[in-house]
Amino acid sequence: MRYFIEIVTENERLIDEIGGDFTGLKAAKAEAIKAAREMMSDRLKIGRAIGEGFVEILDENRHIVELIALDAIATGVSPRRRHSQLYNTVSHAYLLMTANFTILEANRAYLAATLTDLATISGRGMFDVFLDNPNHAAADGVRNLSASLETVLLHKRADIMARQRFDIRRRDGTWEERHWLPINYPVLDEAGEVEFIIHQVQDVTSA
Repeated sequence: MRYFIEIVTENERLIDEIGGDFTGLKAAKAEAIKAAREMMSDRLKIGRAIGEGFVEILDENRHIVELIALDAIATGVSPRRRHSQLYNTVSHAYLLMTANFTILEANRAYLAATLTDLATISGRGMFDVFLDNPNHAAADGVRNLSASLETVLLHKRADIMARQRFDIRRRDGTWEERHWLPINYPVLDEAGEVEFIIHQVQDVTSA
């Protein structure tokens, strides 16, 4: 089987445009760990910090099938849960949800960007937490995000959304105008079905 191995850090993504043929995911994972350790070793030799990041393994359709935190590779510590590696290590804004849009986890960057806390949103539906601003008559954030997530489920591929206004409710109940660049990624299980959806956002309100 053909897999692609990409390394993502705080500052860059090392894109694998060719991929490689492996006997299975286990072999691809072993090669990914080897490649990541070599990269980290090379950078440490020239005094470059690695920072936070992860290794992303994609199948031949470029679907994410495995995520491995760089710090877990560096220390040899086995992760507690595969899907939690990303959220506990990287500084970009990510949220993890199930295939029925129930929120499981979000990293610190996401929680800070959306003015939320994990204890309050975990276990709730995405659209129970994030609502359209009732004061904005043309609000279409829920509709557009819902359509993107449905596309991910249907086609089992990432969906890159156009710049989207989706206001955030402050803790005092007032609303703050926000604009985002969202990307939604499927994480497939061993049967090739969508197990989780990674929701990545970049706040471009001031851009």
